[in-house]
Amino acid sequence: MAGALLTATSAAAQTVESLEAAVESYLEARSYDALPIDLAPMRALLADGDIATIETVGGETVTANSANAYITIWEPLLAERAQSQTVTMDSPLTLHAAANIGITGFTARIEGTAADGSAIDERQNVKLFWRPDDAGNWRIFREHLRPEGELTVIEPLEGEAVEGQ
Repeated sequence: MAGALLTATSAAAQTVESLEAAVESYLEARSYDALPIDLAPMRALLADGDIATIETVGGETVTANSANAYITIWEPLLAERAQSQTVTMDSPLTLHAAANIGITGFTARIEGTAADGSAIDERQNVKLFWRPDDAGNWRIFREHLRPEGELTVIEPLEGEAVEGQ
């Protein structure tokens, strides 16, 4: 029995470590030094199928049906916003994980140069919902981005199962 507990604890530690590494990759993929923006590194972090992203502007839900669609949506929006940006974690990482889902939350600090040449220094609440692919790598299937201090209310998307309903 002690061996089973050790195995479960070891597996849990590996899950936490792999999710932490995935978050670091996300931060690197959201950072860029100059235009044109290349979000290709995000492709490896995105799940197959629909990817829901809840954005800060007007609370819209944008659903991309592939990693390519996600990148097609975000590259021009980011290019309009900033010439460059560095995204770093500015809070402790909150992490919840099970075998088939991971949820991470943190405050991101975004520093850079806006499209008009002014300085960017803002914070954003980030919630990422992950699921493992067939190889066991964590992939984002839902992303919530909100200005710091704004409450994130997580509503089910059309067709998503909600426990108790």
